[in-house]
Amino acid sequence: MIFGIAYVRALRRWLLAGTAVAEACVVPYGETGPVAGALAVGWVALVTGAFRGLDHADGVAGTVGVVTAFGVGVCAEVELMDGPAVLLPVPAAALAGFLPHNWHPARIALGACGSLFTGFLLAGAAVLARTGYGPVGGAGVLCALTAVPVADAVLVLLSRRLAGRPLSRGGPDRLAHRLRRLGLTAQGAVVVLGGAALCAVAVGVLTHTGRVGGQAALGVVGGAAAGVLGLLRVRVYGPARLRSTGPDGRGARARTDAYPRVRRPRAGVSQAPRGATGGAGGASFRAAIFPVRQATSTENVQVGAPLRVRNG
Repeated sequence: MIFGIAYVRALRRWLLAGTAVAEACVVPYGETGPVAGALAVGWVALVTGAFRGLDHADGVAGTVGVVTAFGVGVCAEVELMDGPAVLLPVPAAALAGFLPHNWHPARIALGACGSLFTGFLLAGAAVLARTGYGPVGGAGVLCALTAVPVADAVLVLLSRRLAGRPLSRGGPDRLAHRLRRLGLTAQGAVVVLGGAALCAVAVGVLTHTGRVGGQAALGVVGGAAAGVLGLLRVRVYGPARLRSTGPDGRGARARTDAYPRVRRPRAGVSQAPRGATGGAGGASFRAAIFPVRQATSTENVQVGAPLRVRNG
């Protein structure tokens, strides 16, 4: 198991390094300058990784990808960029055809290759479409075009940092998971995120075409930041355990492990997981497999289907 974890971490480093090299070759430094070009590379890296994170929930990456692809394609068409304008409808149509198979319950997912390619293509095309504009207005439009993926990535980074968890350690802490905790169904979470992406992309396109002022794009950024701060209050990690063996006699806060330790059966004794046969014990067994806050009976009704975490 140790070698498997080391292999996964090494694979993630190679994916990150290869993506960064590809992103560095896309940005037009002659028109953006070295500083803005470096910032663009970082932004493309963030959006690329964010689309991989959206693939953790059924239907989210496909829905947001379709909306974003059409929005960036319109921006490229306005700038008379024939290459991106002709290219972007192709992944949009592909994602639209893929979405019925990725809808909950999904039969197939984009995976690392599909999600990274989608995020890289859309982010790179958006950077090319906004090349030549002011840095503040350009950043506002770029953030509006990719508001949902960026909000998901920022939410995960902040929540794991505040919880003291490694950034590479997966968990049910993304936008779709938190919306499920608030009582939405899996399909409802996709509809909410898709509607949010549609509104944000529409504002980005209108700002890019000059129909509305740059304050609208900045308003989208502020709304996304408010949503991230609000969803940070949704508890998704297990509660911290207390020990009563502290040196001063008071309970010392123990390290919370999201995946509880599994006890090995003694030699010659066959032990089945407690509650695995159903009934009230089945709920406790599911809670042990999926390490989140212990839900009440009302929450169990609201969140009927189990949340799934595909990648890290």
